[in-house]
Amino acid sequence: MGFDEIVRNRYSVREYQDKVVDKNLVDEILESGRIAPTAGCENPVVVYVLNDEQIEKLKEATQYTFGAKNIFLICYDKDISYKRKQDGTDFGIQDVAIITTHMMLKITELGLGSCWVGSFYPDKVSEIFNLTDNIIPVAILPFGYIGENCKPRNSHFDRRTMEEFAKSLDW
Repeated sequence: MGFDEIVRNRYSVREYQDKVVDKNLVDEILESGRIAPTAGCENPVVVYVLNDEQIEKLKEATQYTFGAKNIFLICYDKDISYKRKQDGTDFGIQDVAIITTHMMLKITELGLGSCWVGSFYPDKVSEIFNLTDNIIPVAILPFGYIGENCKPRNSHFDRRTMEEFAKSLDW
Protein backbone atom coordinates (compact mmCIF):
# COMPACT_ATOMS: atom_id res chain seq x y z
CA MET A 1 0.00 0.00 0.00
CA GLY A 2 1.50 3.35 -1.07
CA PHE A 3 1.49 6.48 1.07
CA ASP A 4 -1.44 8.16 -0.71
CA GLU A 5 -3.52 5.00 -0.32
CA ILE A 6 -2.63 4.74 3.39
CA VAL A 7 -3.63 8.37 3.97
CA ARG A 8 -6.91 7.98 2.07
CA ASN A 9 -7.83 4.64 3.69
CA ARG A 10 -7.16 5.62 7.32
CA TYR A 11 -10.20 6.42 9.43
CA SER A 12 -11.10 6.42 13.13
CA VAL A 13 -11.95 2.84 14.04
CA ARG A 14 -14.45 2.59 16.88
CA GLU A 15 -14.99 -1.17 16.92
CA TYR A 16 -12.31 -3.84 17.26
CA GLN A 17 -12.17 -7.61 17.12
CA ASP A 18 -11.56 -9.46 20.38
CA LYS A 19 -8.00 -10.25 19.34
CA VAL A 20 -4.61 -9.01 20.56
CA VAL A 21 -2.16 -7.68 17.98
CA ASP A 22 1.03 -9.74 17.65
CA LYS A 23 4.01 -8.28 19.55
CA ASN A 24 6.11 -8.09 16.37
CA LEU A 25 3.50 -5.80 14.78
CA VAL A 26 3.28 -3.71 17.95
CA ASP A 27 7.06 -3.32 17.80
CA GLU A 28 6.83 -2.15 14.17
CA ILE A 29 4.26 0.44 15.16
CA LEU A 30 6.38 1.65 18.07
CA GLU A 31 9.43 1.91 15.81
CA SER A 32 7.46 4.16 13.44
CA GLY A 33 6.81 6.49 16.36
CA ARG A 34 10.32 6.22 17.81
CA ILE A 35 11.98 7.45 14.61
CA ALA A 36 9.53 10.33 14.04
CA PRO A 37 10.96 13.85 14.26
CA THR A 38 10.48 16.02 17.32
CA ALA A 39 11.05 19.73 17.93
CA GLY A 40 14.70 20.45 18.57
CA CYS A 41 15.34 16.69 18.42
CA GLU A 42 14.57 16.63 22.15
CA ASN A 43 12.60 13.34 21.92
CA PRO A 44 10.34 14.01 24.94
CA VAL A 45 7.58 11.55 24.02
CA VAL A 46 6.90 8.48 26.15
CA VAL A 47 4.57 5.76 24.82
CA TYR A 48 3.07 3.41 27.38
CA VAL A 49 1.88 0.04 26.07
CA LEU A 50 -1.12 -0.83 28.22
CA ASN A 51 -1.93 -4.38 29.29
CA ASP A 52 -5.43 -5.80 29.90
CA GLU A 53 -5.56 -4.69 33.53
CA GLN A 54 -4.36 -1.18 32.66
CA ILE A 55 -6.89 -0.90 29.81
CA GLU A 56 -9.61 -1.76 32.31
CA LYS A 57 -8.33 0.92 34.71
CA LEU A 58 -8.18 3.44 31.85
CA LYS A 59 -11.98 3.22 31.62
CA GLU A 60 -12.08 5.32 34.82
CA ALA A 61 -10.68 8.23 32.77
CA THR A 62 -12.44 7.77 29.40
CA GLN A 63 -15.34 5.89 27.92
CA TYR A 64 -13.57 5.70 24.55
CA THR A 65 -11.63 2.46 24.48
CA PHE A 66 -13.96 0.87 21.88
CA GLY A 67 -13.26 -2.65 23.11
CA ALA A 68 -9.67 -2.52 21.85
CA LYS A 69 -7.30 -5.15 23.18
CA ASN A 70 -4.33 -2.89 22.42
CA ILE A 71 -3.96 0.70 23.59
CA PHE A 72 -1.06 3.14 23.69
CA LEU A 73 -1.02 6.01 26.17
CA ILE A 74 1.08 8.75 24.60
CA CYS A 75 2.63 11.39 26.83
CA TYR A 76 5.51 13.82 26.84
CA ASP A 77 8.06 14.85 29.44
CA LYS A 78 7.66 18.61 29.94
CA ASP A 79 11.11 18.79 31.55
CA ILE A 80 12.83 17.92 28.27
CA SER A 81 10.39 19.09 25.57
CA TYR A 82 11.55 21.92 23.31
CA LYS A 83 10.45 25.41 24.37
CA ARG A 84 10.44 28.13 21.71
CA LYS A 85 12.90 30.85 22.78
CA GLN A 86 10.76 33.72 21.50
CA ASP A 87 7.73 33.05 23.71
CA GLY A 88 8.33 29.85 25.71
CA THR A 89 5.76 27.77 23.78
CA ASP A 90 6.12 24.11 24.76
CA PHE A 91 6.23 21.82 21.72
CA GLY A 92 5.44 18.62 23.65
CA ILE A 93 1.89 18.42 22.33
CA GLN A 94 3.11 18.88 18.73
CA ASP A 95 5.70 16.16 19.27
CA VAL A 96 3.00 13.78 20.51
CA ALA A 97 0.90 14.69 17.44
CA ILE A 98 3.76 13.88 15.06
CA ILE A 99 4.58 10.56 16.72
CA THR A 100 0.94 9.50 17.08
CA THR A 101 0.30 10.28 13.41
CA HIS A 102 3.31 8.21 12.34
CA MET A 103 2.01 5.30 14.41
CA MET A 104 -1.55 5.64 13.08
CA LEU A 105 -0.30 5.55 9.50
CA LYS A 106 1.84 2.48 10.23
CA ILE A 107 -1.18 0.82 11.85
CA THR A 108 -3.16 1.47 8.65
CA GLU A 109 -0.34 0.12 6.47
CA LEU A 110 -0.43 -3.09 8.53
CA GLY A 111 -4.14 -3.52 7.78
CA LEU A 112 -5.18 -2.61 11.32
CA GLY A 113 -7.24 0.30 12.63
CA SER A 114 -6.83 3.01 15.25
CA CYS A 115 -8.67 5.94 16.80
CA TRP A 116 -6.98 8.96 18.35
CA VAL A 117 -8.75 9.62 21.64
CA GLY A 118 -8.35 13.07 23.13
CA SER A 119 -11.48 12.95 25.27
CA PHE A 120 -10.23 11.84 28.67
CA TYR A 121 -9.46 13.21 32.12
CA PRO A 122 -5.68 13.80 32.14
CA ASP A 123 -5.50 14.18 35.93
CA LYS A 124 -7.30 10.85 36.34
CA VAL A 125 -4.93 9.18 33.85
CA SER A 126 -1.95 10.55 35.78
CA GLU A 127 -3.44 9.28 39.03
CA ILE A 128 -4.35 5.81 37.69
CA PHE A 129 -0.90 5.20 36.24
CA ASN A 130 1.04 7.08 38.92
CA LEU A 131 2.65 9.41 36.38
CA THR A 132 5.08 11.96 37.75
CA ASP A 133 4.20 15.66 37.40
CA ASN A 134 6.57 16.11 34.44
CA ILE A 135 4.81 13.43 32.33
CA ILE A 136 1.86 14.96 30.48
CA PRO A 137 -0.76 12.60 28.95
CA VAL A 138 -1.93 13.87 25.55
CA ALA A 139 -3.36 11.01 23.51
CA ILE A 140 -4.88 7.58 23.96
CA LEU A 141 -4.55 5.34 20.91
CA PRO A 142 -6.73 2.23 20.81
CA PHE A 143 -5.71 0.02 17.88
CA GLY A 144 -6.16 -3.44 16.55
CA TYR A 145 -8.03 -5.65 14.15
CA ILE A 146 -10.99 -3.74 12.72
CA GLY A 147 -14.42 -4.92 13.81
CA GLU A 148 -16.49 -6.78 11.24
CA ASN A 149 -19.18 -4.08 10.97
CA CYS A 150 -16.91 -1.08 11.42
CA LYS A 151 -16.81 1.59 8.74
CA PRO A 152 -15.92 5.28 8.58
CA ARG A 153 -18.49 7.73 9.88
CA ASN A 154 -20.19 9.79 7.16
CA SER A 155 -18.51 12.92 8.55
CA HIS A 156 -15.12 11.31 7.84
CA PHE A 157 -15.56 12.23 4.19
CA ASP A 158 -16.47 15.89 4.86
CA ARG A 159 -13.45 17.90 3.82
CA ARG A 160 -12.93 21.52 2.87
CA THR A 161 -12.22 22.26 -0.78
CA MET A 162 -8.61 22.86 -1.79
CA GLU A 163 -9.43 26.55 -2.23
CA GLU A 164 -10.69 26.73 1.35
CA PHE A 165 -7.79 24.69 2.68
CA ALA A 166 -4.74 26.19 0.93
CA LYS A 167 -4.35 29.96 0.85
CA SER A 168 -1.82 32.30 -0.64
CA LEU A 169 -0.54 35.25 1.36
CA ASP A 170 -0.81 38.21 -0.99
CA TRP A 171 1.34 41.12 0.06
